[in-house]
Amino acid sequence: NNDDSAGPARIVIVGASFAGLGAYRDLLRHKSDEIEITVIDYKDYFEYTPGILRAFVEPNHLSSLTCPLSALNKNKKGASRFVQGEVIGVDATTQVVALNDGNQIPYDYLIVATGSTYPGPIKATTSQSTLAQRQLSINQSARDIDAANTIIIIGGGAVGVELAAELVDKYRDRQKRVIIIDVAPTILPGFRQHSVDYALRWLEDNGVELRLDTSFDRIDDASVTLSDGSKIFADVIFKCFGVAPATASKYGGRLLSDAQDGPKGSIVVNNHLQVKGQENIFAAGDVCFHSESAELKLAHTAHVNASLVALNVLRLVRAAKNGTESGSHGHDGLLSYPDGLFGNEQTPKIYNVSLGKYDASLGFNTLVMNGPLPAVVKWLIEWTQVAAAANRPIGLVFWVVADWTSFFLGRTILPMTEPAARSKKAQ
Repeated sequence: NNDDSAGPARIVIVGASFAGLGAYRDLLRHKSDEIEITVIDYKDYFEYTPGILRAFVEPNHLSSLTCPLSALNKNKKGASRFVQGEVIGVDATTQVVALNDGNQIPYDYLIVATGSTYPGPIKATTSQSTLAQRQLSINQSARDIDAANTIIIIGGGAVGVELAAELVDKYRDRQKRVIIIDVAPTILPGFRQHSVDYALRWLEDNGVELRLDTSFDRIDDASVTLSDGSKIFADVIFKCFGVAPATASKYGGRLLSDAQDGPKGSIVVNNHLQVKGQENIFAAGDVCFHSESAELKLAHTAHVNASLVALNVLRLVRAAKNGTESGSHGHDGLLSYPDGLFGNEQTPKIYNVSLGKYDASLGFNTLVMNGPLPAVVKWLIEWTQVAAAANRPIGLVFWVVADWTSFFLGRTILPMTEPAARSKKAQ
């Protein structure tokens, strides 16, 4: 790993969303003379993706969901820098990260936190690497929605449900026909039944047409062809399905190809969240697959992944400097996921599904809360996440306390109990 015991260990983080920035913040809480951190992302801004659906009906809302990543260059410890570029590959032998512009970033320890891809315009693509470009895309989607009479949403997961709710909530005075199509027999697979029932009632009461347990053969620009041969025409069609680990570059490069054996090409990690076959490379968030945990891929679990990865990287750094085995090829002293953080055998299952601006369904393990209060909680989460990404103290402190509290509650008052198995057909 880091052969220069006198100098700081070079830690490179690929990806500046929930997992990447979470690892960055946790690392920075420790001595800056031990480490130097480089964060790489193809965008020059952080975006709070769970809140982006409101921006499609209120484009100016994007400014509340984003902050420039240049803030990473301004931490008081002076131990980090931000590099904008698209990663096209990792050479684990020479320990360098290759960028599409030809630059190579050397590392002693690497954290892969590239997240996931999703059909546009829901998530920013590599063609929206600046905030101005992202705003143009959002503005165009908002104009298309405003001019549309019929809108089809393919997918009844959290994204499809929240998008439908934003549309009908915004256009109550100009009623639009909003249709959700999904092959599953119900919406929100994997969520608590109380949340599912509440969201179903909300959508039906607000005029959303639900075509569930309905398969389709073709999606065109202005129509969806169902498996029975019938067509549904629309002015705008959103594909709210197809999430996949972000392990491939548009330039043809692939991250850690030898380790992409998980579902949909995700990167397989061990119980310390180390990449298969690589002692000094870790993965966190949507991009990784940990076979012993059954987690929904959410912002909260990405944070938890990142916290454990940061602690394990620091343990390896210090072990290498002290000349002990766990600094090279051993596992002695490394924390296991997830119990190594707070003693929990499972990470808390936390979600918050928006139903328009003033309604939502919040789940914390077995607890479900519906109504206006969860909507306020979601606003608070959104605001503090962006504040933390911008290195503002209020956001940083809030999420240290919130993460600790969630684990304490999950271990004591509100332990995890999995809901009865339900059909989970692929969208």
